[in-house]
Amino acid sequence: MKSSVLLTWEIPDTYNPAQPFTILYDNGQSVEVDGKLKQKLITGLQPETQYSFLLTNRGNSAGGLQHRVSTMTAPDILRTKPFLVGKTNSEGMVTVELPPVQASEKVRAYYIVVVPLKKQRTGKFLKPWDNPDEMNLEELLREINRTSRELRFRRQAEPKAYIAAYFQSLPKEFILGDGKMYGEFENKQLQSGQEYVLFVLAVVEMLENVMYATSPYSDPAVSADIDPQPIIDEEEGLIWVVGPVLAVVFIICIVIAILLYKSKPDRKRAESEARKGSLPNSKELPLHHPTDPVELRRLNFQTPGMTSHPPIPVTELADHLERLKANDNLKFSQEYESIDPGQQFTWEHSNLEVNKPKNRYANVIAYDHSRVLLSAIDGIPGSDYVNANYIDGYRKQNAYIATQGALPETFGEFWRMIWEQRSANIVMMTKLEERSRVKCDQYWPTRGTDTYGLIQVTLLDTVELATYCVRTFALFKNGSSEKREVRQFQFTAWPDHGVPEHPTLFLAFLRRVKACNPPDAGPMVVHCRKTEHVERTTVPNSLAGAAAASLGPRPGLWLIRIPLALPGRAPMNSAAAQWGCSNGGRRVDSREGFRDPASLFQVFHDLEEIHPSHIPQRLSRLPRNPSPPVKGTFCWSPAAAWSFKFSLTPPTAGVGRTGCFIVIDAMLERIKHEKTVDIYGHVTLMRAQRNYMVQTEDQYVFIHDALLEAVNCGTTEVPARNLYAYIQKLTQIEGGENVTGMELEFKVSVLRRPGSAAQGKSFLFPPGSPDSLGPVGPVGPVVPAPPQTPLVLSCEGFLVHMKQKTQRLANTKAHTSRFISANLPCNKFKNRLVNIMPYESTRVCLQPIRGVEGSDYINGSFIDGYRQQKAYIATQGPLAETTEDFWRMLWEHNSTIVVMLTKLREMGREKCHQYWPAERSARYQYFVVDPMAEYNMPQYILREFKVTDARVRNVSKGIP
Repeated sequence: MKSSVLLTWEIPDTYNPAQPFTILYDNGQSVEVDGKLKQKLITGLQPETQYSFLLTNRGNSAGGLQHRVSTMTAPDILRTKPFLVGKTNSEGMVTVELPPVQASEKVRAYYIVVVPLKKQRTGKFLKPWDNPDEMNLEELLREINRTSRELRFRRQAEPKAYIAAYFQSLPKEFILGDGKMYGEFENKQLQSGQEYVLFVLAVVEMLENVMYATSPYSDPAVSADIDPQPIIDEEEGLIWVVGPVLAVVFIICIVIAILLYKSKPDRKRAESEARKGSLPNSKELPLHHPTDPVELRRLNFQTPGMTSHPPIPVTELADHLERLKANDNLKFSQEYESIDPGQQFTWEHSNLEVNKPKNRYANVIAYDHSRVLLSAIDGIPGSDYVNANYIDGYRKQNAYIATQGALPETFGEFWRMIWEQRSANIVMMTKLEERSRVKCDQYWPTRGTDTYGLIQVTLLDTVELATYCVRTFALFKNGSSEKREVRQFQFTAWPDHGVPEHPTLFLAFLRRVKACNPPDAGPMVVHCRKTEHVERTTVPNSLAGAAAASLGPRPGLWLIRIPLALPGRAPMNSAAAQWGCSNGGRRVDSREGFRDPASLFQVFHDLEEIHPSHIPQRLSRLPRNPSPPVKGTFCWSPAAAWSFKFSLTPPTAGVGRTGCFIVIDAMLERIKHEKTVDIYGHVTLMRAQRNYMVQTEDQYVFIHDALLEAVNCGTTEVPARNLYAYIQKLTQIEGGENVTGMELEFKVSVLRRPGSAAQGKSFLFPPGSPDSLGPVGPVGPVVPAPPQTPLVLSCEGFLVHMKQKTQRLANTKAHTSRFISANLPCNKFKNRLVNIMPYESTRVCLQPIRGVEGSDYINGSFIDGYRQQKAYIATQGPLAETTEDFWRMLWEHNSTIVVMLTKLREMGREKCHQYWPAERSARYQYFVVDPMAEYNMPQYILREFKVTDARVRNVSKGIP
């Protein structure tokens, strides 16, 4: 507070309460406090001033209790009192002109606090304190911290102060007593015959501390229709109220004493259970300050689902995930579908005609109570609107801004939001294009400087890595000389369909974003792409990749794409195809005949490659603005006799991947402080701030997997300067494990496989991790490497050592549905080992040869490097049958370096067929290979070849 400080402390069990405390502060000033008290409000201080307070016990020796704390009072940003415009009307309402705010960029929230005045026997109302800072705001906010419904309907012996409204931006005027809800607080009608005063309470963030600044009290507001309140003499009333209460309490105490005496053996256990029952979140209470705005909101927004899904200790997270994933993720589905959609809030500003073109989709809106307000521009209606919402983090209000990818017509508003909110980081969770489809408009300059509305943006630096890109911008605002730097982090490794197979790359990206976000920065802005297709389709393994469902061309239209036949299945009866979908209890069924059942398309494992002319289509109008995901089942004729489940998700922007990033980041912060995760609760609260947050069940599962990996594996990225010390610690024997840290880390890595929850030691802060060696520094300017062709790495078993793109680590199992091409009969003989095959999603595809089945297959996988995607090709040692395919792969993918990490034979077994000519040129299908030179070095052999395509003259390449 600006002129007062509330000091709280804990009293040791051994302390004598008869001895008072003394608080010393401000050059010798002191105040004496009863030894039984645990808090004291110090008043009469100066705004925005640093104070040091010393709590001691009077008369003690030098070794007695002494505790010192320093703090700063809040700035004086509300200097004038609220002004009453006119008198209270007959409906118990009065218009109030709210005071102007100084330095509003520091303020995160505003509360309108109403204080009913007490009436004396004389009929006059008691005056309030001289200023609101003399009130115990801690007690006020603790009252609000309880269930608001309980407070709202509770009968009170005397009027108490209450919060009438909550605002993120303080309006110029406010109607007191209109009965409306303002951010979960009821602006109650003023009672006749009662006088009220009010003040504005601002929540200010300074140096990571939450402070409270108050305005002076308003003049008393009196209802026009006077209804005399019963006059109570203070002394007389006290006797009539306190006497009966004390008698009842005395009787209750006697009864309790008798019961306790009879149940003496179970007393301790009963007390413990009673304590737990009265404090359902007792683990969180010591860590959360009662006035923390995020915790206030969490407790005021408790849903039945949040109550039945309490926080999970990190030590139980692995077992918890195993239970959720049992029976094909059955409990995961039930838990995700039970989350409150949070669509009971208003979005009037999004529905204004002037703002509708600023929304990418009609069903993705900005709730009024949590939307980001821009500074209004005179003469431009709707200039304060942008489709963006504040999202709370862990113990930090408005830590993030979730928004859609900017539209060309909203680039100006987007950059103005970045400037006004003082954001330092922009997180972009999509590529500009995915599979030749525009997913996000480029809202920044490719080079040089561009101007977007009032903001001038200059691109300073670009660092492109394999999985993300970092751009640094300089921002200038028209009419201001201030220059700001903003970084944009673009994650490019999120697949077009579904979620990443492993969270490792995502966690590394998130840690880099966090390391580069200054502690005094504004909210982190997070956005993703526009979604135009289904995020998740569950299909039987034998049918994976051969059926699709995607969204239609505009909001409200759904385009169903289905194949006419599948391998090993009879073509479906063109007149009997049917599909159905259910939504909220309604069911829609229809039949469709296809004109050309003979127009069957081949099996495409990549659904986006299916040409529209091959796809029978049906458009069906479904609910809009906003509606939950639609689920149902495709059913085919009895002749085909199969069906599959599908999940259609409404078109969205800035909610799915954005929600994943925010939840994972917030829960990682929670783990550091509380060693628990509350994914269910956090998603519920996010959906009360922006609709559709965490859009699909797959994303919900991915959040759990990412947090489990973070808990089990910790931070494995090590600064180069600390590498030696890190390795030294890993080579030491772990206490109680009888293995080195290196062996233990490898065992944990083996357990990190798709679809499983890792078991074993927790690596939240593993020995020698960067958490103990110092944080990873921010990204510095790096000169981008020139484009490279894949480097081919050839050896038996090499695949088992590569992360992400191939099988996890030794003995890791993956479902056969992930190796579709490798398991085809025409390709099985091309695999040297039956347990080392390329994933379908990352395999190297050759140009198919007409009439030759399986001619596009080779046992090779693309591997990402640090700076470049698909920087390597990891492949087996070629077989005699695959040598021609090997040279074809080198030519088609322009690979000019081959690294061979094995001999031709080892321990009497062939490890690799000699795929190169020794002395003279040889022809391998279309390619002529000429040996040019051979160098026998001490540790390796270097061979150089010239490769010529026999189909084209004078076209050759050199390969070492």
